[in-house]
Amino acid sequence: MNQAPFLMNSSHLLKRIVLAAAALTFAIAVHAGPTVFNETGPPGTGDTLGTALSAGSASSGLIINGNLLDGRGGQTPNVSDLYKFSIVSASRYDFTSVGSLVSDLQLFLFDSTGNGLYFSNLTGGSITQGSFTIDSLGIGDYYIGVSFFGVDPLDTASNAIFDTLGATQGSGMAGALALGSWSDTSAFNQPGAQWDISGYRVSISVPEPGALSLALLALVLMGAARRRA
Repeated sequence: MNQAPFLMNSSHLLKRIVLAAAALTFAIAVHAGPTVFNETGPPGTGDTLGTALSAGSASSGLIINGNLLDGRGGQTPNVSDLYKFSIVSASRYDFTSVGSLVSDLQLFLFDSTGNGLYFSNLTGGSITQGSFTIDSLGIGDYYIGVSFFGVDPLDTASNAIFDTLGATQGSGMAGALALGSWSDTSAFNQPGAQWDISGYRVSISVPEPGALSLALLALVLMGAARRRA
């Protein structure tokens, strides 16, 4: 019995399956967009664990758009915001914040119970920003905090969680407890002629190599199928 037609058909079928898998993987890598969360209503979200706004999942990327208020014009200042987000796939995550009209924006990361993980108050060029990378962020809930420079998170014993005075970025200090409140030494709450709302954007992104690796694997399988033909 001649098995050549059967083997040929099997080879063509394998090629089609691998090609379809490669196309789908590339489509996922290229078109999977981040979740976008926009702070709505009056400027300001809560800045404690119980009042933080839930921004959703960051496993495919997350963009948060919000505002800070420095208190000029007699308005109640809003100098720090806190958002809750979730991770459903352990991976490396990049965190970046960019502000407009914000004096040295700060970015803080906390775990699900409010323990400080990392912070950044780096500045760059004419816009203010903070950025850092967590090489391995596990599955679970987290909190991301945004504030003016000089507005720092305190633990439940009113001690600083991060050494923002001695460094521009770094992990939480040893012995610090969970987030309890915020200190404000920024002097933003001063009389002035204008009510100043400062917009910012926080981006939590997932590097693409994982998806691209799957696509490359699909191409390798396709090459193997061709060699078998």
